[in-house]
Amino acid sequence: MDFDLILKPIVYWDIDESIVWYEKKIKGLGLRFLQSFEEVIVRIVDNPYSFSYLKKPVRKAKIKRFPYRVIYVINDHTIYILGVINVRRSNRFIKKRARLP
Repeated sequence: MDFDLILKPIVYWDIDESIVWYEKKIKGLGLRFLQSFEEVIVRIVDNPYSFSYLKKPVRKAKIKRFPYRVIYVINDHTIYILGVINVRRSNRFIKKRARLP
């Protein structure tokens, strides 16, 4: 089954903020973060139902080698990416971000 992919505008801000932060730490680390994000997006699109729930209907997928999760929902044939969240953020922040589109 083919899925459409929609990223909420805040996702681009999440990614940019993380890339800038990692680049300040180690040159090239921001690019590695972006590559890991792209890899998890491919995994989500290929098999969106394989990831566990954060809280139904919101699912979470870990970004390899980084303390981040991509949170998303599936509606019919569309995957909505809601955010890219650092796992060290407060539960309150994560729940706020996980609101449905």
